[in-house]
This record gives sequence, C-alpha cells and structure tokens, in this order.
Amino acid sequence: MCALSCGQISLQKFTSYRINYLINFLAVTRYIVRFLLLFCHSPYKKALRQIKIKEYGDIIRLCTDEINMTLTTHLAEALLLRATFYLLRGEMNRAMDDFEQLLSMDSVDKHASSFRTVYDSAD
Repeated sequence: MCALSCGQISLQKFTSYRINYLINFLAVTRYIVRFLLLFCHSPYKKALRQIKIKEYGDIIRLCTDEINMTLTTHLAEALLLRATFYLLRGEMNRAMDDFEQLLSMDSVDKHASSFRTVYDSAD
C-alpha cells in the first residue's frame, strides 16, 4: 500500500513540477516576445533606419505609430523627431503641440525641460 501511495505522490509531484515549469516557461516566453516587439520592431527605430538611408517620407507616420503604442520606451524621442519633421515641413502648430507635450513629460531630461522657460517667454 505504501509503495502505491508513495508512487502516486511522486507522480503528483512530478506532474505538478512539469505544470509549474510549463507555466513559467510560457511567462518567460511572453516577456521575450514583448521585449523583441518593443526593441526590434519599434516604429521609432525604423524611422531612424529610414533617416540613415535618407528616405524621409514615412518618418512622421512612423513616429506617430510609436507615440500611439501603449508600451513604448521611445515616446520622448518619437515626439522630438516628429516635431522636428513638422518644423521642416512648415507645420508650426503641429510641431508646437509635440514640443508642448514633450516639455510636459516628467521623464524628460531636466536640461531639456529647462528650455521651457525660453519657450514660455516666447509667448
């Protein structure tokens, strides 16, 4: 009787271990996929590659795609790049909207946000 119950307990432990292993493996895999999507397939990174090869037609769209992503690590950079391209196209109001949003962000470097005084005094 003991051998049967011990065998059942060992089988249960083994099965429980396998299930926990699979759950953890799936969780790690999910985080790896999120990482790859964020850092490898970032529209902002694609915009930088487009600039490098001197193809500027999709820069604003790519930056907008990055800005609209729920999980982005390049929000400030995408806003700055899009605002710059709006300025180059003469779309001052859109550029100013992006600059205002950029300056209102808490995560923006303090040196960059110090230019807010200059921006506010220009009004």
